[in-house]
Amino acid sequence: MGRELIVFVEDRYGPEFVKKLVYYILRRNSIHGFTIICETYRPCHNLERKLLRHALQRTIILVDGDFEPERKYRGTLLGHVKPLEEKLGKHADWLEKYVKIVPLYVELEEWILGAYGIYGYHGKKPSEILDEIESKRSRHGKRRRYRKRYIAKYVEHVLKNFDKVLEVESFRDFYDKVLLLTRT
Repeated sequence: MGRELIVFVEDRYGPEFVKKLVYYILRRNSIHGFTIICETYRPCHNLERKLLRHALQRTIILVDGDFEPERKYRGTLLGHVKPLEEKLGKHADWLEKYVKIVPLYVELEEWILGAYGIYGYHGKKPSEILDEIESKRSRHGKRRRYRKRYIAKYVEHVLKNFDKVLEVESFRDFYDKVLLLTRT
């Protein structure tokens, strides 16, 4: 089995978007030989089962923060990750060394807004702000809307503006954890 990096994403449409970003981060840092597996999870339903299925692999869990990233981080750690220590027995140290949680401030779309140079949300969800941006870009009177199912279409914009996206705290945390897990 080759080296794998597993990334769990809450957003149903997020895996393709995140996978492309991870491959870009690895190429940018001359890291080769990793297979990236991105999967969707439902926080209170199947995260533990998915973690056990990928036990002993390098793993990142992206957690939607819903404006409360620290609370969501603690909830994921205490509610889903720490309880696995007993099930893993002698391999429980894997959780501390190779499972990393990255709390998003709100949702994945905050990384896209970073590419636009937007870092404050004023109480709105980033997906709502993205919808406003799209409606302003409408042509011929047709209202364009942002839909979560199209998130992967924004990856090129994010990559073109990568330095701006690195200013987003959650993305920087994700970037650092990808490098940490792929260099060890």
